[in-house]
This record gives sequence, structure tokens and C-alpha cells, in this order.
Amino acid sequence: MAKTLKHENRPMLVLVLLANLALFALVLKTNSIVFADVVAATKEWQSLLPAGLGLVVCGIVNELLSPALKARLVFWRWRNPLPGSEAFTRYATADPRVDMERLRKKLGKLPTSPEEQNAAWYQLYKKVSGTAPITDAHRAFLFCRDYAAMAALLSVVLGGVVIWQVRPLQTVLVYLLVLATQYLVVRIAAANAGRRLVTNVLATT
Repeated sequence: MAKTLKHENRPMLVLVLLANLALFALVLKTNSIVFADVVAATKEWQSLLPAGLGLVVCGIVNELLSPALKARLVFWRWRNPLPGSEAFTRYATADPRVDMERLRKKLGKLPTSPEEQNAAWYQLYKKVSGTAPITDAHRAFLFCRDYAAMAALLSVVLGGVVIWQVRPLQTVLVYLLVLATQYLVVRIAAANAGRRLVTNVLATT
């Protein structure tokens, strides 16, 4: 049975989860942040958490948020957060690889509402989803999106525990800054990957 793209990404997400838990455990244990110890602590977590159980835990954490909420955390739009919602009015016109005239001949009048744009883009995606450039772009988007969602969730849960349990305040602030930076950086990467997926489909169609 072929693995899904999300399933293929899960081992890397497990490492992300373990690294976050390792840093969290170090902060709770030492009331300080020593990044040099994170790698060693991550290996310790790997030995404590069997690979199979790690995949299960990561899968559960990843499914706590819906795809729509994950998209909102990436694109910072509550309504119509999927990248395909701006496929023709924003992304297509900004990418020189996209032949707008060819798209008009294929689709007729190009859609303008977010819902129609996403639906039309998805129909185009289904026709080229098996090609290597599209598969690679989709895998990258799913990984970054799920990582960003996990980072946001861990920022709330682990950050809340550290605020409650750890002193001095300086350590708490540094830890919260690390969590926020992780989320913001990965969120930008996920947004870029989503846009690249959209434009790759439009340029390939």
C-alpha cells in the first residue's frame, strides 16, 4: 500500500516533537536554556520513546488541529485560508511562469471569488498531482504546515507550563521567544511552500 505524503513526513515531525520536548525538559530541570545540551537530550528522548510510539504520539498531536485551522495558522486568514483561494487573482499574476492566456482558454472566464478560485485550482491540481514537481511541492507544504501547527500548539501548551513552573523570569522569556521564533519562521516557510504549490500547478497545467 502506497504511503501518503503526510505519512512520509511523519518521521521528520517526530524529530521536531522530540527536540521540542527535550528543550522543554531541560528548562524544567535546570531553570535555564543551554542549547548545546538539546541534541543530547533529544537522543535521550528517542531512547525513552520507542520509534513506533513516537509516530503514534506525533500523529495524535498533528491531528488535534483541523486542516482549516492549520491553514489559518499559516496564512493568517480566518475566512478562505487555503492558498488556492487566491490562485488566479494574486499568485498567478505574480509568477512569470504562468501563462494567463492559456489558463483563460482552458477555464474560460477566470474565477475571482475565493471559493471558486480554490475549487478551480483544485481541479487543475488533480490533473497533475502525480508529477514529480507537484508531489515535491505538496510534500514540502504539508510538512511545513504541520510543523507550523505543531509549533503553535506546543507554544501554548509547553509555554504555559514553563510560565507556571520555571523561574527566573529571564529563562521564561527566552524560552517563549524560542517558541515564538520557531513558529514564525516555520509559518513563513509554510506560506511560501503553499504559494509555490499553487503556482507550480498553474504553470504545469
